[in-house]
Amino acid sequence: MKKNTIIIILLVVAIGLTAFITLLLTGTIKLNKNDNSTFSVTYKEEEYVKSTIDGIEIKNLRNIPSITNSSNKEVANTITNYLTEVSNKEWDNIKKTTDDVVESNVKEEDMGITLLYKESIVTSGRLSFTLEMTGNFGGVTWNNESAYNFDAKTGKILTLKDIGQGAFDIVKKECEDYIEMSEEIKSQVYYEKEERQSLDELLSKEETWYFEYNQLVIILPKNSISNQEVKIPIAKSKINDSLYEQYKF
Repeated sequence: MKKNTIIIILLVVAIGLTAFITLLLTGTIKLNKNDNSTFSVTYKEEEYVKSTIDGIEIKNLRNIPSITNSSNKEVANTITNYLTEVSNKEWDNIKKTTDDVVESNVKEEDMGITLLYKESIVTSGRLSFTLEMTGNFGGVTWNNESAYNFDAKTGKILTLKDIGQGAFDIVKKECEDYIEMSEEIKSQVYYEKEERQSLDELLSKEETWYFEYNQLVIILPKNSISNQEVKIPIAKSKINDSLYEQYKF
């Protein structure tokens, strides 16, 4: 191989590695090679701290996402506003609970709630975020996760019925199989079938699923089919063919 050819190959590899490292450090996602627009996600933290008469501090923390896109500000603002509104509702409840606990002078230590967003995936077709709430007040523990998925071109919140022909039915069948298998191996404590919430109803909600890079994850909330939150992974190989083109993996 000629020396000049080797040099050119090395330069191409170096440029590729530089671009990849830059992506990891900045957290900004390039939508695709034919589109110069990008989504960038940043977070602002906010605290709500109160102390009881006995000096026990109750510290709550949340982050508020800000999504920007220089080529489609309206979509970015729509998604930001939606996620902020969801957080605000939970945050108001957390603050009210904090005030009630302070007034009742509960003597438990290490009280407080964290309410934190993180982006699961951002692509040219879709954006997915999870919102995790953890903590405790007076021995009552919170550990809940919800999820929100958006169309990247319109900002519309997505349901499982929006993402592909037959996708909902595939997910439901995969969930049924997973639950049956888990019952057989006793890896989860499930309610009796007649005590469970309807899978159709659960899967129709916006907040019970999200995209990851190689799978779709179902979140069945605590006390819906089990006394614990249950996460069910749906592999790319199971669901991808049923997805509309803009939502494919």
